[in-house]
Amino acid sequence: MKGGPIPLTEVQRVLLHRTELTRTVLGGAMLVGCIPEEPSDRWMFHTSLAVRTTPAELMAVGLTLDMLCWPLRRHGLGGFLGASIRVGRAPSNDVVIPQSHVSKLHARITVDGDRYLIADAGSANGTRVNEVRLGSTPVALTAGDVVRLGLVSLQFHPTAQLQGLLRAALSSESAASGA
Repeated sequence: MKGGPIPLTEVQRVLLHRTELTRTVLGGAMLVGCIPEEPSDRWMFHTSLAVRTTPAELMAVGLTLDMLCWPLRRHGLGGFLGASIRVGRAPSNDVVIPQSHVSKLHARITVDGDRYLIADAGSANGTRVNEVRLGSTPVALTAGDVVRLGLVSLQFHPTAQLQGLLRAALSSESAASGA
């Protein structure tokens, strides 16, 4: 599904082993988190990931290896700067959050150079950044910000920062297993 989530373990593989694909596959930033289960939701997304111990470097910033990532990039428009990245539950969005309490078009994220600006798109359940409810005026996102769309809480991370965290976690994991 276009705009669907990617398991963090797959993002780790791309970031660590395919650096030439990082920008085109993952974009410049990501939303990272989990989708709460909703038994009645026809959009429910399941992953089958091997349970692994999450390295301390990831846990320190609230991430676990069973999380999912949504790359913040435009689909079909070549990622034009200034173009708005559509976030919501409809499959036509650039970032698809498959939950009934997320509006069809919930929020818009605009890329302005290295800055990512988010605004609510008139959603029923609201968009919040660090628990502050947004209106239609865009607000800049910074690394680690918690973006809440309805009941779904996701963290904002620039791809380069996430890459550094995953590399540190991998090196500490390797050191622990080699000791």
